[in-house]
Amino acid sequence: MPAPLLFTPITLRGITARNRVVVSPMCQYVSVEGGPTDWQFVHFGRYAMGGAGIVFGEETAVEPRGRKTYHCAGIWNDHQARAYRRVTDFIKEMGAVPAIQLGHCGRNAGSHGAMLEVAETVRAAWPQDRPLFFRVSAVDGKGGLWGLDDTVALARELRVRDIDLVDCSSGGIGGESDMALVPRVPGYQVPYASRVRRDAGIKTMAVGLITEPRQAEAVLADGHADLVALARELMIHADWPLRAAKELQAGHYDLMAPSIAHRLRRRDEQAVAYPPGSAVEIPVSAERGEPYRWQA
Repeated sequence: MPAPLLFTPITLRGITARNRVVVSPMCQYVSVEGGPTDWQFVHFGRYAMGGAGIVFGEETAVEPRGRKTYHCAGIWNDHQARAYRRVTDFIKEMGAVPAIQLGHCGRNAGSHGAMLEVAETVRAAWPQDRPLFFRVSAVDGKGGLWGLDDTVALARELRVRDIDLVDCSSGGIGGESDMALVPRVPGYQVPYASRVRRDAGIKTMAVGLITEPRQAEAVLADGHADLVALARELMIHADWPLRAAKELQAGHYDLMAPSIAHRLRRRDEQAVAYPPGSAVEIPVSAERGEPYRWQA
């Protein structure tokens, strides 16, 4: 059988991710003067150990006043950059790609062609061999004035500006239109990623109540998106990619640290030698053993 798309590597510019499972940015509100602590090291490190292809850190402000709270992440000085290096080095050591979401709490960035000036400025500063994603609210929440047609138009302009992928979320700004609240059903933002991918001709990432391996695989197989992102499901199951790889028969041990994978492969080999119901003798001394039969 062909390999599941979810566990097919993807190359974006000079970066290759081992699979299409992405850890979506999750704000933690535990940074100290903008810098990461042991909390971030463990929190994001466990997702890399769990087999994800790309691990995004939390939304990270580019200046002190750009934070939503005093405990939000930031990366505006060398001290913070050095602290992040410890986290990103470990993520890479585990075989995943570290990524960062730059953010700013100011709302004026949504007017006068700025969601494009930012894209141009970051693309010019970012190395050409590194991919650049752009996260959008594909539609606003209840009453919002921004719709999917607007997002498609924006995505076309982003593609012209060498943005590699659009991450399709939703919600954020209130308004006075008749737009309904987006219902929180499984995969509720997948249609946004699908439309942007099809009509704007740009790669997309789908996110939003994607919880099951076959659901994630279908998003890719049906052509709705190029990457699948999870957040809250990973909070419960940090090893979700390993579980998904096992369910989809995609070599889940290959996603583990070699020292762990070796032990688990040996366990499986031994389990084959003694199938359920086997009658064995358990040695209790050099002279004798006791009969034992085990069931699954």
